[in-house]
Amino acid sequence: MKKILTVVLLVLVVATTIVCTGCDKKKDDDVIRIGAILPLTGQSGFLGVGYKNAMDSAVDYLEKNRTNSNYSLQLICEDSGLKSSNAISIANKLIQSDKCDVIIAANSNIVDAVLPITERSKIPLLAISSTPDMTQRSPNLFRVWMNAIDQVKLISSEIVNKRYKNIALIYINNEYGKVIEHIVKQEIPQEKLILLPYEPNVKDFKNELLKIRHSNVDCFYIEGNPSEYVTLIKQIRELGFQQEIYGSSGLGVNFVYTALADNLDKVYFSAPSSIGNAHNNKIAEYFNSDFQNRNNSDPEWFFGFCFDQILFIDEGVKIMKQNNSNNLITSLISVKSFKGVNGEITIDEYGDSKSINSLYFFENGIPKLMIEANK
Repeated sequence: MKKILTVVLLVLVVATTIVCTGCDKKKDDDVIRIGAILPLTGQSGFLGVGYKNAMDSAVDYLEKNRTNSNYSLQLICEDSGLKSSNAISIANKLIQSDKCDVIIAANSNIVDAVLPITERSKIPLLAISSTPDMTQRSPNLFRVWMNAIDQVKLISSEIVNKRYKNIALIYINNEYGKVIEHIVKQEIPQEKLILLPYEPNVKDFKNELLKIRHSNVDCFYIEGNPSEYVTLIKQIRELGFQQEIYGSSGLGVNFVYTALADNLDKVYFSAPSSIGNAHNNKIAEYFNSDFQNRNNSDPEWFFGFCFDQILFIDEGVKIMKQNNSNNLITSLISVKSFKGVNGEITIDEYGDSKSINSLYFFENGIPKLMIEANK
């Protein structure tokens, strides 16, 4: 009986120590630490580095233009390698050792892995992911990023309006792709859809495309990773398909449409209307200029969302300081709108940003605005 009691007491002591370690935030009150879990290496490394550079730019912008000097922001970035197991250990380090006040996580699998940790620690989590309705999962989950559901609805509406009878939906076979499939089926009559799911990181689509060679396909709708779009679209054209191709914002990534220079005819994508609209927006002008100076290259259009995430956090911190509070989650919930690289950004009741989306086509290899919708 004494042995059992001793074990129970030891477990209680250890548990208490872990909880206290996670909750103990002995740090300077005037420094707000932002932990970012990004893919800084590997195939998606250029994205993570771009995200980091945009966030660094935002921190510097705020420090240069801050009128209230009773706090500052510090960014701490770690490499996830896009592995959930890495993200879990990194999140614990950022919270327990680095005493971060807020976490930013890139990619849906990383967000899924980190969310329970931030919930237990009562720390807000910002998602870099376009998974539909993601922020409805938790009151401490926020997003200043694209929501795929708006883009899917815009593309589907365009396809329905053209009265196409046979639509080949080619989509990645993971959680994201399955959600996209579900939404498309709600927007387009299922009897018109030819479903072609593919496994992540596939290198050759020809066998799947050959299956529909005689199906009288009217158009293609593709959803997946930008790195897969180049091969997929090239092989669609190589097999003689000349139909229209629709896709989401990944088609607007510079390396994708640059690699597809000779295959962009009849290719359309949906993305926020703020692309290329830096004029009359001082914040966007600053970001574009600062990013070019830092990297000797233009930023991908969506890097601006990472800049805006830092501005969103800063808005929450200002509210927290004004209210003499230490609850950043509640303060972020109070942020309803702010100005950023992407113009006036509104936040809904679930902590998700809302944006106007547009359809784009390519002219001389450059994305051009076609239709504005989703207001």
